[in-house]
Amino acid sequence: MRSPLPLAWRRSQADSSCPLARLCRAGLALFAVLWTLLAAAPARADLVLEYATLGQSLTGHLSMLVDPGGRLSPQEARANSARFKPLTGTGGFGYSTDVYWLRFTLTQDGLPRNWLLELPYPYLDDVRLYTPRTDGSLVEQRVGDHMPFASWPLPYRNFLFPLHLEPGHGTHTLYLRVATADSLAVPLVVWEEHAFQEHAREEALLFGLYYGLMLAMLFYNAFIGTLLRDRTFYHYVACAFFALLIVAELNGHTLQYLWPNFPWLADQQHNLIPCAYLIALVLWQQSFLNLRQTVPLIVRPLSAIVGACAALILFSLIGFYPLANRLTMYLAGLTIGLTTLASIICVVRGSLPARIFLAAQLLPMACSALIVMRNLGYLSASTLLNHSFQIATALEMLLFSIALAYRVYLLRRERHAALDMAQSDPLTGLLNRHGLERRLARFGPDGSHRHQELALMVIDLDGFKPVNDRYGHKPGDLVLQEVARRLKTCTRTTDFIARPGNDEFIIGLPGMFSHSDGAQLADKILEQIAQPIPIPGGLVPGGSLQVTASIGVAFMPGDADQVDGLLEQADLAMYVAKSEGRNRYELAAGMSEEGYRPPAWQAS
Repeated sequence: MRSPLPLAWRRSQADSSCPLARLCRAGLALFAVLWTLLAAAPARADLVLEYATLGQSLTGHLSMLVDPGGRLSPQEARANSARFKPLTGTGGFGYSTDVYWLRFTLTQDGLPRNWLLELPYPYLDDVRLYTPRTDGSLVEQRVGDHMPFASWPLPYRNFLFPLHLEPGHGTHTLYLRVATADSLAVPLVVWEEHAFQEHAREEALLFGLYYGLMLAMLFYNAFIGTLLRDRTFYHYVACAFFALLIVAELNGHTLQYLWPNFPWLADQQHNLIPCAYLIALVLWQQSFLNLRQTVPLIVRPLSAIVGACAALILFSLIGFYPLANRLTMYLAGLTIGLTTLASIICVVRGSLPARIFLAAQLLPMACSALIVMRNLGYLSASTLLNHSFQIATALEMLLFSIALAYRVYLLRRERHAALDMAQSDPLTGLLNRHGLERRLARFGPDGSHRHQELALMVIDLDGFKPVNDRYGHKPGDLVLQEVARRLKTCTRTTDFIARPGNDEFIIGLPGMFSHSDGAQLADKILEQIAQPIPIPGGLVPGGSLQVTASIGVAFMPGDADQVDGLLEQADLAMYVAKSEGRNRYELAAGMSEEGYRPPAWQAS
């Protein structure tokens, strides 16, 4: 069985000449030396079986015999008792092509209990347990990923053996033969049957919650990606899916549920899934951080990694699995290094999504380092350590979802900013003609505010053209900006102001139907505009200019039933105000057929 960790730097005899491998092993050994010294303890004689809610670990109760080539039979291994050496430390052997024999002695009381032996390391090729009978023979039970799941003694995700011990008080010496071409560890645990059943029920509940939450996040993000038609979501879903497969592989669930009758696939999965995960991770990061624009120099190496992963998948399928698996180990380390470097560069350049992306990467990287140390034999296979990558992946997916949501927020904000820029007057910041048309469309027959009352004011500055002709465009621009500012102080937050022309302004007043309110606001605006406008920099004599305005006001319904007619009425009222002497307002309602006086330019 090959180790399922895709990011692990694994030790093997074949890579002893690689300086990088020696450097990695030396670093890991340095970090783990204290743990190794504390964990190293002489083996005790036997384990007294008793009820324990978390099982009884056999660490410290094991003896070991190395069998190069695997030539010893069970009887020969038992006959060579003097060659067994007490196993100190954590019971991890790293990578070796040798066969290992483990011996341990159990002492049970006279109570009628059933006992189970668990090996929570479901990545081994061939594991055989030999239990003695009273006649001196040995009973063999066999598990491993080279066997169909249905042939295992008990249907459980980890290797689980029923202990067929002779009834009554006594001691029993058992032998365990382990052969694998990958990382080898034997964190053996003895369980009383009822304690194990209770533990398995609680464990199944937690696994169900975890997988359910992860699948819900996957389907949610896939649905959002489909709605938005954003390829980044698909890359994220692919990355999260293969990360979830790695977790299922670490827990033994892929062999138990996905391909229980395909030992070949169960063996190949430890190279195929990590390679697919690395490809998805690179594509996801390139899309999410937009590396082609932000860090273009790193895109080509990452693209080469994608090609190398595809090649390693092909090598594995055509029969070069050991070589492909080792190369995947180093390629995974290189990938994590490059993706982390790209994330750091983006963080330095001020990208908040890159910070979340980097934080999400560091979690599984740290847990992967711990699992590597376990695979190399420097750490014991504790429950927390065994599930550390699973916990890190859950947090990673959560942080990635947050980062993705923040990215969508930024994109939407950029779109809104671009839309606002396209609908805004660059000089005053008010709506331009296009923005005014879109805003008025809401009050049209098909708009969302079609039944709402609306008043429009058309404002035209009096005497503005001579300002431009005499003093130039800069003082004129300052006048327009100041007028826009004063109009904002006179209106409500629900109102909208536009500058569709040079010296023309239009104010939309949703919900206003009272003629007296309209007249009062028009008086206020006339008063504000008529105040002197300071012009700094000595651009004009006296340092200020003064303009007035003519205002036309129309109401809907009343003056018009449609927005287009309302704008025409307000515009016509403005021209009436201008013809009547300027610096005044005119209500469209006062231009009835009886009392309407056409402006001078019409009368002539």
